[in-house]
Amino acid sequence: VLKRYDTLQISVQAYTDHVGEDAHNHALSEKRMNNVVAYLKEAGISGNRIKATFQGEGAPLLPGRSTNVRMINRRVELMPLDATGRPLVIRADFANSGGDDFIAPTPVK
Repeated sequence: VLKRYDTLQISVQAYTDHVGEDAHNHALSEKRMNNVVAYLKEAGISGNRIKATFQGEGAPLLPGRSTNVRMINRRVELMPLDATGRPLVIRADFANSGGDDFIAPTPVK
């Protein structure tokens, strides 16, 4: 989509779970962010179209300390932005999405 619509921008926000020292989590989320930004640039997306931040353990999606909760909170969020940097509205067909059960993805090693 980013290649097809060259005025679109993308927001990249990286997070960790709550385990570990704040400084370590901050550095880990920065590393996650940098890896995604590098991937986008290698795919031909100009760096001036990428708005990237790293949040450490801030803004967890789920509370708790279980392995599945921690896995979900370790993430990188991508949000499409218009040419002025405003978030775009994305339409989703939730009725046909396959149900309400969430199955956490297998971690990438």
